[in-house]
Amino acid sequence: MAQELSIQDPPLEEAEALGAEISRQPEQLLDQLQLIRIEKAKARIAKNGSIDSRSYDQIALGFSLGATTNPTGNHYGERMSIHGNQLASYRTVIAIRAEREDGYFFLLDGARYSNTTDTHQSAARHYCRDRGAIIVFGLLSGPRIDPSDLAREGIWIEVREDEWLQEPCLCKNPRKDPNIEDVKGECQNYHRHWESGKTEHYRERHVLGGSLFEFRGDYYLSAMDRSIYFIAKLPRPAGSVEEAFRALNPLTEDELKSDYKRQGEWFFVPTEIEALLPEGQEQFQGSEVAYYKRYERAHRIREKNEWTGRHTGRLVRPLLPANQPGGEGHHSVGRLVELTDGSLLVQGQVRHTHREHVQLSLDKGIWYKALQNLAVRAWSSSGRGYRID
Repeated sequence: MAQELSIQDPPLEEAEALGAEISRQPEQLLDQLQLIRIEKAKARIAKNGSIDSRSYDQIALGFSLGATTNPTGNHYGERMSIHGNQLASYRTVIAIRAEREDGYFFLLDGARYSNTTDTHQSAARHYCRDRGAIIVFGLLSGPRIDPSDLAREGIWIEVREDEWLQEPCLCKNPRKDPNIEDVKGECQNYHRHWESGKTEHYRERHVLGGSLFEFRGDYYLSAMDRSIYFIAKLPRPAGSVEEAFRALNPLTEDELKSDYKRQGEWFFVPTEIEALLPEGQEQFQGSEVAYYKRYERAHRIREKNEWTGRHTGRLVRPLLPANQPGGEGHHSVGRLVELTDGSLLVQGQVRHTHREHVQLSLDKGIWYKALQNLAVRAWSSSGRGYRID
């Protein structure tokens, strides 16, 4: 009589170990292929100082390994090229390499230019991000810092990782059916939400990681405020990005506990002031009374159009002062009061003249004390050019 064969399942622990080993194999294989590519690239660079491939990925890899030129030459006109210690996209420098005692250090440009340059920047970040920092090169012209000098001499105290945030997309024409894509005229900002796993009407926003660095004795903070890049010169040394933000905050411990609001570099703290009197009427005393030497409010003026000859009305709003004497402020309010002690009180809506910040509505009937951050100087960029605050 033939003996029946029985197939038994392996023990649970052995099955889990086998499954884990199989799942690791693709990753190990990819790592081995990457190591082979890197070793081949190192050999080519040691032989001729360049790489043989013209692909974006290989050029970025060669730059991260020390290549100083492309096989096609040193011309900035190439789509992506290596010119000495600089990596260029067309004629725009997107990365700088500096030789230090502990190896190469890479300074990458965080500004956005075009779709093609974004592809070049992504390749450069893939190979260079863990050995460097990202900063907007154009903003360095404000404090008059050369990016090459910063790459060589800068002391990077803390460099944070970039973040990708999912936010509700506030468009006027959302997609009616989340499962049907590319419908003409409908918003395509539908993504799978990380927490719920559902396809929802969200947009993804890239947030550049904050960086704290010291350059020739001065401390600078580079970070993002919503969608705005900024660099701020700190009033005192700091040991971390979090400590640098605290160094810029002008509020006291009691004011931090209040229901304060913020727009950009301005903080607005509610007060208990109920009456405002002009300077010179000090016969009324009390915490609810304040005396002012300047009172401005939004008003309309009529102007004649030089082209049409017609008179049109224009709303003029008071501006909060700039950080630097003689500079032009960018934040307007409904009412602005300067008290005899020099402090500022505001009411109404707070707007940015170049629409870099979302409009802020202060509570009606409450006077807010306006306080500017403590930055020695700050420079910002939102895609409309660079600006001094």
